[in-house]
Amino acid sequence: IVRPGGTATFDSEHYHVVYDRARFKAAEVSASAQVRETALGKAVAAIGPAPEGFRIQLFVYSDEATKQEATGVGDPTHAIPGNREVHATRAYALSPSPREEIHLLARETYGPSFLTSIHEGFALSIENALRGEDMETHAARLRATNRLPGIADLLDEESFRALPSEAGAAAAGVFMTWLHQTY
Repeated sequence: IVRPGGTATFDSEHYHVVYDRARFKAAEVSASAQVRETALGKAVAAIGPAPEGFRIQLFVYSDEATKQEATGVGDPTHAIPGNREVHATRAYALSPSPREEIHLLARETYGPSFLTSIHEGFALSIENALRGEDMETHAARLRATNRLPGIADLLDEESFRALPSEAGAAAAGVFMTWLHQTY
């Protein structure tokens, strides 16, 4: 991607931040790195310590359109766990959510996950939030309206991806919470 101001970097304890110097001020990048360090701390508290030398490449984009152009993914954030990369918009980089850090640390700790429901559900179970509600409340509302998917849908990748995102995410989060608490 062409960065109008040129690519710049910033390093914190666990992050190597890559950004466009024309679109970000140094103080904002430093603040983003500190917020992400705090999010990583939440992931470590839930999963366990990061391996020695654990570093994350954080690519920060000014908005979703710029991120879409650079990565092909329009969401506010996404991770590439195998590369220890997080790609995030400015807004997400400044949010306290540890979801992407959970994905990266979980891969380091438990190995790769080949089911989206497990990958996303694990992060949601630790964060215990989906669209501003705790997972149990969200799942209870879906269950009350008979829209909570069953385990067969969660464990079949094609079925899971075909579910409405709200229902699939809630069911995956609740399932992984149960699995984590049980085992």
